[in-house]
Amino acid sequence: MALLLAAVGCSTLLDARPPTLAPAAVEPMARAHEARTRAAALSDQERRAMLETALAAARAAAVAAPEEFRAELLVQDIELELDPRGARERYANGPAEGAASKVLVARALLPDRSVEARALLESALKQDGGFAWALYGLAFVERRDGHSDRARELCEQALHRDPSLIEALRLLADLYEGGDRERAIQARQLLVEVTGGELTERHAFAQLLLEADDRSDASVAVRELRAILDALGDATTPAARELARDCWLDLGTAFARRANDEQAIIAWQRALALDRECLTALYNVGVAEQRRGDLARSLAAFEEYLARAQSMERSLPVDQVLYRHFYVPNQVRTLRERLAESPGDAAGAATEVAPTEVAPTEDAAAGAAGDGA
Repeated sequence: MALLLAAVGCSTLLDARPPTLAPAAVEPMARAHEARTRAAALSDQERRAMLETALAAARAAAVAAPEEFRAELLVQDIELELDPRGARERYANGPAEGAASKVLVARALLPDRSVEARALLESALKQDGGFAWALYGLAFVERRDGHSDRARELCEQALHRDPSLIEALRLLADLYEGGDRERAIQARQLLVEVTGGELTERHAFAQLLLEADDRSDASVAVRELRAILDALGDATTPAARELARDCWLDLGTAFARRANDEQAIIAWQRALALDRECLTALYNVGVAEQRRGDLARSLAAFEEYLARAQSMERSLPVDQVLYRHFYVPNQVRTLRERLAESPGDAAGAATEVAPTEVAPTEDAAAGAAGDGA
C-alpha cells in the first residue's frame, strides 16, 4: 500500500513504497547481502573471500534479472569494495551508451570527478528523462555542489517516477533537515514505514525528534530508542553494538533534558559498557555529576576520560579534539583546585564549578547527544 508525503513547494503528494525486486533476483541478492554483511566482521583475507562470494551472487542476480538495476548497483558496490581504484578505472574506461550504464559510470567517478559525473547523469536524462536513478544521482551531485533547492526538486521528481526509490527519499529527508524540520520528520517517519522498521532508519527518526525541546517529540524518541534496543537484544555483532551504544547515548540525552541526571548517567554508563572508548559518554557523565553536586564523581569521570583518550586503540574522533586537549583538562584542573580548597565539600558544591556543555557524539549519534546535558 502506498504511503504519502506532501512535497515542499509541490501541490501533489510524493508516493513512497517499499522497494520490490524482480522475482529472479530475490534469492541471489539475498545471498549477496548476507555474505557482504558477514564479510564486514572478518579479517582481511577472509573478508576478501567472503566479498568474492557476495560478488558472485550479485552477478548471478544481474544475469537472472537483467532489468533489475539494483542488482547492477550491488555488483558495482561490491566491486568498489574489493578494488576501489581498479573498479573505478574499469567503469571510467568502459562503454557508457545507455542511461543505466551512464549512471553506473557516474557513480564510479564520484566524489572526485563530479563534473564528469554530472555530465553523464545529464546525458542519461536526455536519453531517458524518466530514469529515476539518474534523477537521484543528479540530486546527489547538486547537493554536493551546495544547490539544496535543486537537489530537493530532483529527489521529488525521482520519487514521482519511482516511488520505491527509497534512496531518494532518504536524501530528501537529509535535505529537509537543513530547513524544514516538519517535512524532515514526516520523511523520516515514512522511511521507517517503507523499510519495515529498519533499525538505522528508526534511529535517525529518533535523533531528529531529540533535536528539539518538545516533550512530546522526546517521548516518541524514547519509545523508538527503547524499541531499537529491545530488537538488538544482546547486540553481538560490531554493527549492532555500535547502534546500541548510540541509542544509549541518545537515551541519556533524553533523560538529561528532563533533568533526570540519575537515569541519564545510567544510560551513558550502558554506552560505555558497549564501547570503553566512547568518550562522549564519559564527558556527559562528568557534566551530569557536576550538576548533581558530586564534584568527586565528576572529577573521576573527567580523569577517566583523559586516561582512556590516551590509551585509545582507534584514532581520536575529530569532534573530541577540543574536549581532549582543552575542555576536559580545564575541568580536571578546576575540580582538583576546588576539592583541595574544601576536601570535605566534595558534594553540594557544583554551583561553584560551572559545567560546560555536553560533548557532541563521536559518529552516528552526532548532534543528538551533543545538546543533552
